[in-house]
Amino acid sequence: MKPTAEPTGLSFHRESPSSSAGAAAEAVARGGLRILVLNYEYPPLGGGASPVTAAVCRELAAHGNDVDVVTMGFRDLPAEEADGPVRVFRVKCLRSARHMCRAHELATYIPSAYVRARRLHEKRPYDLVHSHFFFPCGVVARSLRKKLGIPYVVTAHGSDVPGYNPDRFKRMHALLIPAWRSVVGHASAITSPSESLARLIRKNFGKPCDIRIIPNGIREDWMDAGVLDPGVKQRKVLFVSRLFERKGAQFLLEAMRGMQTGHDVHIVGEGPYRPALENLARGVPDRVTFHGWLENDSPQLAELYRTSSIFVFPSLSENFPISLLEAMISGMAIVATDLESCHEVLGDAARYIPAGDTAGLREHLTALSSDESASRDLGRTARQRVLDEFTWAKVGLRYHDFFARLVPSR
Repeated sequence: MKPTAEPTGLSFHRESPSSSAGAAAEAVARGGLRILVLNYEYPPLGGGASPVTAAVCRELAAHGNDVDVVTMGFRDLPAEEADGPVRVFRVKCLRSARHMCRAHELATYIPSAYVRARRLHEKRPYDLVHSHFFFPCGVVARSLRKKLGIPYVVTAHGSDVPGYNPDRFKRMHALLIPAWRSVVGHASAITSPSESLARLIRKNFGKPCDIRIIPNGIREDWMDAGVLDPGVKQRKVLFVSRLFERKGAQFLLEAMRGMQTGHDVHIVGEGPYRPALENLARGVPDRVTFHGWLENDSPQLAELYRTSSIFVFPSLSENFPISLLEAMISGMAIVATDLESCHEVLGDAARYIPAGDTAGLREHLTALSSDESASRDLGRTARQRVLDEFTWAKVGLRYHDFFARLVPSR
């Protein structure tokens, strides 16, 4: 599917600037904080951190805060618009693709975002900057604190932490480690979706660092309870991720070689590793379909989650994958890599394999394919866990309470 210019992730609502200003005035009247959110990716751009940012912004606004976002512009996306009560400002930057941003393109966000943020602050001062990613957004937040005294919080997402992602930014992280440590050291607070990522931040910082663990979330109505009804699930195996080698789709395809489960394999995502995966797929007896990039709330993606019975997540390193929450709330049986971050999300609601263990993955796929009752039970457990622990209503309240305690009362 080709992405359209209309943002669809998280039910993006466009409103007029006047209606947005009215919502902002109402928020301030209720005594909420004025919060500037920095992320170079905001729907419809980017990967998992993009819809997370939008969801956190909406929850903060719902609790009476006045929220502005400064993000990257891209092609025909409007320079200013409203996502419900959240005002979105897009600045001119270099960016060649919707689904990913290269290192030199990230750097162009820093001056543009800083200038726009400073102008917005001069008109109506902010109480707090919420930066998603240490780089490039944390660099902007650090500069705003240095020049204007605005405190900032950084939420880490994984690829912004040195040593997390071997596929991207390795050389950039090596060059920028002093700047990275400065951003960490001057932040009023840091949040991480997982303890495993928090540990890596502390390791890179080189001294004690207080980090608040606040998980990612999902809308409670992202998938209705009817997904558990008999007959809904079909013989489909689903993989959803950006197509980098680290994400492990090759292990799924290698595990399927020489075996016939009777399940079609559906791979959703785009990235530089796709040609290699398409070559591997030729040796899989069951049918393999590459869907490319699908928007988070597209009907095609929702239908795949609704009707697929098994979700495979064989990644080599992770932070807090949104796709796991989507699979859980969709009542799917999940096979995931035995990573601490996956255990933090899934608990006992999954089958686990060591990283790169195609034989173990093949064994679980065979077992779940032949025992539909066990597959359904695992899916029910996963859905209940996500409703108990990871809805945005619960996660958003944690952000709101944390920020309210962090910033002195208005």
